[in-house]
Amino acid sequence: VSHFLTVFNMCVKRGEMKASDREFYSIPQESGELPDMSSDIAVIRCCQNTIDGDKQRTANGGIPIYNPTIAKVAVHYDLFKELYDKQCKLRSLTDEALLVVSLMRPQIDEVTARNIYQGLDGFSESGDKVLFAGFCGNMRVVVFNNRALSLQGSLSKYYFNSNIYTPNQNNVQEAIESLSGRLGLDFGDVTVTRLDVASVIVTEHIPRLYYSSMVEKPYFERLQLSENSLSYKTQRRDLSFYDKGLQLIKDGQPIPPEYEGKNLLRYEMRLRKRPVEQLGLQRLTGKDLYSKEVYQRAVRMWLTEFESISKSNKLTMITQDTKHTVKSVRDLFLARAVQTSTRQEDIKRFIDELKELNVFSDRKNYTRLKKELCSYFALSTGEGAGYIEELETKIKNTAKEQCNF
Repeated sequence: VSHFLTVFNMCVKRGEMKASDREFYSIPQESGELPDMSSDIAVIRCCQNTIDGDKQRTANGGIPIYNPTIAKVAVHYDLFKELYDKQCKLRSLTDEALLVVSLMRPQIDEVTARNIYQGLDGFSESGDKVLFAGFCGNMRVVVFNNRALSLQGSLSKYYFNSNIYTPNQNNVQEAIESLSGRLGLDFGDVTVTRLDVASVIVTEHIPRLYYSSMVEKPYFERLQLSENSLSYKTQRRDLSFYDKGLQLIKDGQPIPPEYEGKNLLRYEMRLRKRPVEQLGLQRLTGKDLYSKEVYQRAVRMWLTEFESISKSNKLTMITQDTKHTVKSVRDLFLARAVQTSTRQEDIKRFIDELKELNVFSDRKNYTRLKKELCSYFALSTGEGAGYIEELETKIKNTAKEQCNF
């Protein structure tokens, strides 16, 4: 129809037709601007006006337009109108079905809640916001009064009955499908709001000996609240290293026979807020967790986060066979003194005090000073020196085994 009206306007410009004839097609006589055709209803209205108007114009002695003819416009309009009417009927049926579903929502919610309730091993009753809560294996399930649902826990512990094991893609899929079957709800479609990626590394030495070799990590706060654990924190994600064997003993949980008597260092990456953004994804659902792309992306991030931690240098010792300069011996002495009497957290506290006193006019100097002071921790001088290479290799090999890259 737009082609027909454009041809008509060209005829007016050539003087073959009068400008006043534009009124037959409901278009402005002076400008000849085409009607709005931005919606289905607007197209139908324009077609009807054009077909009816052309009949009146030719009935009054007007010259017919042949390229395209109004008959061709009418054929295309009839086809469009037929499809439009069919779509309207389908849309009406869909709206009716959605209305029926919405009216049945209370019954559907009741059945869904009953299925979940029956799948729980133990439960506790309501509260102001909670309808009921309980456990499915180790997974904590909470159903709220507004029918929202929360599922929290370790898929590894649910699947293996112990999170000392690292699940592969198939294990993750089987765990999610098992939960779906037990609770009568498809957890493949739920939104993931937190994601922890972790593995237990069997090391040659006790876990705490590796912590002194892991120094600063950009934009993370380094915290070592006990000799058996180490963490790096930001507002959105954490890295945590701890002695898994000691934790199992403390919690009264058994250590699997194949791990008895071994040094177990657990490394966890916790994406606590909006993991979908941190992984660079458009969405993150239960079934995405066992897709090859998302699984490998998460494991690669787990590896990359560890690799970005500054590691200490190899063991530096003073021997007859080692050549040293005055500077190297001085640095070794200072490193020993610092590591003997200072924790890395003390450096951060000291830098914060300097900032409060506005010691430097250039704030970059605080970063430079912190880096300089932390460099003394990068000279391994005591117990555990040189062990970090072993841990780096084993974490990298774990990532390769899980993702086959």
